[in-house]
Amino acid sequence: IYGGTGWASYAHNHIYAAGQFYFMSSDLADYVSNQLTSEDRLAMMHGRHTEDADMGTFIFSHPRPIKFMNLSSFRFWHHPKKSKTEFLAGWKSIGGLPGHGNLLPFWHLCPSWMSGKGI
Repeated sequence: IYGGTGWASYAHNHIYAAGQFYFMSSDLADYVSNQLTSEDRLAMMHGRHTEDADMGTFIFSHPRPIKFMNLSSFRFWHHPKKSKTEFLAGWKSIGGLPGHGNLLPFWHLCPSWMSGKGI
């Protein structure tokens, strides 16, 4: 099991969980950390610092099917919180969680679809 807020990679033709929050089952963590070699991971990387996309690539390289849990519609975290001020503001509004977003937040990938004109 692998999940988080769904995002997509054109470079590797798959969806992945955005870096703000994602999780994976212990068998997938074992696969990525112990069964893939550092050479395997290096060959699969996007070539730029995109840890979340790289992790999705590693996970979806598993030979068995992956169950992806899209948490886009039920967000129980605040993001981003890069400074103490942002963190404290988020903490004060913690009662506003969970946040509800779009089930398929892929508007950035297909603006034609979102315009109502289809693809």
